[in-house]
Amino acid sequence: MPKIVALIFLFNVAFSIDDNANAYNYNFNQALKSLTVNVDIDDNDLLEKLNNQYHVDVDFLYDIGIKPFSALYMVDNNIDYSISYNITESYHISDVNIELDQSIVDNFSFSETMTMRGVDLAKILYFPIQYDYENKSLEVIEEVEIFILEEENFNESDGNHVVPISREFEKLLESMVVNLDVSSRVVDDFGSILYICGGSSASNSYFQDLVQWRREQGYKVYTANTSATGTSQSSIKSYIENAYYTWEYPPEYIVLVGDTGGSYQVGYSNASGGESDYPYTLIDGNDLLPEMFIGRISANSSSDLSNIINKTLAYEKATFIDYTGTNWYESAALVGDPSATGNSAIITNEYVENMLNAFDFNDIETCYVCSYSSWMQNRLEEGILYFNYRGYIGTSGFGSSHINNANNGYMTPFVTFITCATGGFSGTAISESFIRAGSVANPKGGVAAVGTATSSTHTVPNNILDMGIYDGIFSKNLRTAGAALVNGKLSLYNTYPEDPYQMTYKFTHWNNLMGDPVLHLWTDTPKSINVSYPSTINIGTDLISVNIVDDEGQPLGDARVVIYIDEEEVYYSYTDENGFASIYCDNSIDSNAKITVIKDNYIPFSDLILVDSESANIQINQQTMFYVYDDNPENQNSIDGIAQPGEIVNIFFNLDNLSTSSISSLEGHVSTNSDKLDILDDTFTIDNLSPFIPTTVGPIEIYIHEDLIASDLLDLNLTINNSDMNDGWSFNVPFDVISPNINLMPVTVMPNPGDIVELDFVFTNTGEQELIDSYISIDIASSLINFIQDEAFIGDIYPGQSQVILNPLVIEFGEDIIDGSVFNFNINIYNNSGFNQDINLNITVGVADEHDPLGPDSYGYYIYDWTDIGYSLMPFYDWIEIDPSQGGEGVDLGIEHSGNGDGSVVNSTKYVDLPFIFTFYGEDYDEISVSANGWIAFGHSNMESFRNYQLPGPGGPSPMVAAFWDDLKTTGSQNSKVFKYLNEDYVIIEWSNMLTKQHNDIQTFQVILYNSITPTGDDEIKIQYKEFNNTTNGDYSQYTPYHGCYSTVGIENHQATVGLEYTFDNKYPDAAAHLQDESAIFITTRNTTVLSSGDVNQDDEVNILDIIMVINHILVIEELDAISQFVADMDEDGTINILDVILMINLILEY
Repeated sequence: MPKIVALIFLFNVAFSIDDNANAYNYNFNQALKSLTVNVDIDDNDLLEKLNNQYHVDVDFLYDIGIKPFSALYMVDNNIDYSISYNITESYHISDVNIELDQSIVDNFSFSETMTMRGVDLAKILYFPIQYDYENKSLEVIEEVEIFILEEENFNESDGNHVVPISREFEKLLESMVVNLDVSSRVVDDFGSILYICGGSSASNSYFQDLVQWRREQGYKVYTANTSATGTSQSSIKSYIENAYYTWEYPPEYIVLVGDTGGSYQVGYSNASGGESDYPYTLIDGNDLLPEMFIGRISANSSSDLSNIINKTLAYEKATFIDYTGTNWYESAALVGDPSATGNSAIITNEYVENMLNAFDFNDIETCYVCSYSSWMQNRLEEGILYFNYRGYIGTSGFGSSHINNANNGYMTPFVTFITCATGGFSGTAISESFIRAGSVANPKGGVAAVGTATSSTHTVPNNILDMGIYDGIFSKNLRTAGAALVNGKLSLYNTYPEDPYQMTYKFTHWNNLMGDPVLHLWTDTPKSINVSYPSTINIGTDLISVNIVDDEGQPLGDARVVIYIDEEEVYYSYTDENGFASIYCDNSIDSNAKITVIKDNYIPFSDLILVDSESANIQINQQTMFYVYDDNPENQNSIDGIAQPGEIVNIFFNLDNLSTSSISSLEGHVSTNSDKLDILDDTFTIDNLSPFIPTTVGPIEIYIHEDLIASDLLDLNLTINNSDMNDGWSFNVPFDVISPNINLMPVTVMPNPGDIVELDFVFTNTGEQELIDSYISIDIASSLINFIQDEAFIGDIYPGQSQVILNPLVIEFGEDIIDGSVFNFNINIYNNSGFNQDINLNITVGVADEHDPLGPDSYGYYIYDWTDIGYSLMPFYDWIEIDPSQGGEGVDLGIEHSGNGDGSVVNSTKYVDLPFIFTFYGEDYDEISVSANGWIAFGHSNMESFRNYQLPGPGGPSPMVAAFWDDLKTTGSQNSKVFKYLNEDYVIIEWSNMLTKQHNDIQTFQVILYNSITPTGDDEIKIQYKEFNNTTNGDYSQYTPYHGCYSTVGIENHQATVGLEYTFDNKYPDAAAHLQDESAIFITTRNTTVLSSGDVNQDDEVNILDIIMVINHILVIEELDAISQFVADMDEDGTINILDVILMINLILEY
């Protein structure tokens, strides 16, 4: 029986959705598998354009702005997919005389499978037109229901190999796929590396050091000589394909070691006239999505190779930090030469500068009009961490001689020179010159470099790729050079998914990395770590415990600790919040091991752990590690020698002495990292261990928590010390507890605000023990939820069986709930014998539409619009005119812009000192930057960004409010100006009669910044649109494409990692109404949650407990959080004092 999944799409003729997961995540309902897209319809001149063409194909539709809807959807190879559809809203244009290309006639499509790192994807594609030849009528589809029919296929399994995914690849996939689910995949933290070694490069001692270092970091490392792979591109790709499809750990990083010719020859591809290594990564699926990261250590001699790798190792390990100092880790050089490329070269660098500022770089130097070659050489010699260039062919006179004349030593930057002819590596590109510069004795140049092949590149794709690289490094926290470059390519793919005129294909292929793609990039000054670990261990030890703190003695969590014994035995773990980690080895450690500690922006720690071969040899018995004694009067279960939740048990251990003589005077100690076990008595003594005879030792006493379930991982750390010999042994002891494990079957309830709902649950016991006489209770901390019946009896649930509650739970959902809100309930399963298990249950209330607010984002911002009827925060359009020519009191900011970044841009951004501190995403600002291009940035920004992109993401200033971010101009006959008006309560910025660069359409809108009081402390924003014409659809047919994507409206934080996008590329999420003349939106962290004045602890009652909390706050005994301070401020004067306490007392006494 086919399974039908309904997806409702609303299309616009002049509209394109990219394949970016950020665009669709908030529209996709995982439970319903529904994806909703809203757009406007604009049929201006459409009839004339079509009739002038006659034969209409895909390229023509793209040129006139009729773009298809497309989305990436994760698919299952065991399911056959097909599509049906139902047009629910459309209109017709008569007298259309055209002939549709067959590719458009066969309209709705679910593509053949594409693949990215083993994740199978399909593109849902649909052009929003249908043509009736008989009546010569064009139907423009405004709303259509697309049904994806899923039917299991019964073909024998093809035995597809499951490809592990590292966290780096998972981050990239999360940004693209609307329904990504890799929970069933093995996520390998660091992945594996394949070095393809040209000639005899593998015998180079520096290369061998690099391979060893990668293994000690925890990577799985493979090497292959070209004698085995061949030197041609086709033979090498065949080898990589075989590795991808057949190896247990397919390579995630491909490192080509060698140049394109000479003794280290490694072949390459030619893509539309440009050199490329990218095809090596395109293994699975006929698409542009890579399966691997790739880079080339482009060396054509042993000295080259030694030099490049020496710089790589010194960079990653910060080996010479005492020699170089630390200033260069806070420095960057950004160059934008607009001579031939226009001001977008500057704006791209301003975006990078803004990103670096957000991550607290101290010394960011820019060169936009200067003596380029000498300036760049000087900055390189001074020492910089990042070196970015956007300009034109010839790199403004800067070349290899300048690189070699800069004596920067080990201060080697990551270099991005994204412009014509910087990456043509069949010769010697400047990207190669950077990594080859200097020698082992006298290093120079860069540690890795990205360059662009061919002399036929364009500013539009170069800019977004360049910005995408830095978005990957900083916003997405991608830590390797290879992953950063792929993020740049995916940013291009996401912005131009339909590949107009092969632009996406060419620029994903032409940009290549010279250097090691596994290179771990610094984003801050490296800090030292202090590691406490056993420098010597005894034979038989299988557990290493470490503690890690920083230079100030503060614990460091999430540090990766790797124990490397040999290529087959590599173990790792991560430190907890207290800086502790225990690394368990499958076998006892019988030879010296290497310990390596890695944490982002900390200097790696590496040292030997020696095995004392002369020590006594004690091991834990592998057949019977321990036994349980559960005869305790406080236990309610039967005495059966089985550890169960709620019990106090004694544990005895079995040890083997593999030495030739007895060992005496031993002491045992047990610890655990589990919060489900309390060790009541952790120490015991051992009088004697006889040789070759198992000896039972102990006991220790443990309390097992009631809420422990069968799936919890429990390990005991057993340490044996010899006080006489000062010896010690550490062992990992897996501790199994028999218990029920209750799973909740999916709940299909879909309540609306105001509904009273009965919840019937079905539970399954997947544990190994029956649950007797069990109960259920439900709870949530929300004043919007009222429980009418919050407890019920379940009864007995036996292993492998299911049970239904006898009486339903009854919940009332408040009228003030925002449609689409998700509530996280806590379900508690318990009985009187001590069992206690919590289960999370998410219930979505209502279905969001354009009459509901958009959000919240992960910080807590909502955007309400003028159609959100029924919400108290719905904004009304109430224009406040400040244009003096219209009788207003505003002041002209003197902003000038001719559009497209042409001419002088120095007056396109101006600065306004605020009359009050404005808080945005938790940060305080006293100044804003106002752009001609419809945005404001908080703080001082030098950016002039005229090309709009998605929020949050690369391309604009951060933090920002995009009121109408588009390519706008003040030149023309409309008296276009930008005004400001300030008082102590609000600030108004008005863009009056601005013109779009492409079509000269008028835009008049204003941003109002309010000095507000909110629970989070953030201030509020209103945006009003007096005249709204969203028409910039772009032109991709010309040699240098004109960027379209209509306008962007929304917000993002100072690191471009969190934000809300109201519209981009004329696409609106479900909860956003389509902007129009005389419309308004309101941006706030307030929602409709009812916060009662005086209810400080939010328990729905004002009483003495609330007064005590306020007094403690006043006396600085215990500070209230932001929301509690908000409700405690009874007189709303912005301060909490004794007057508020008096008002609370009056409220309690009902005075």
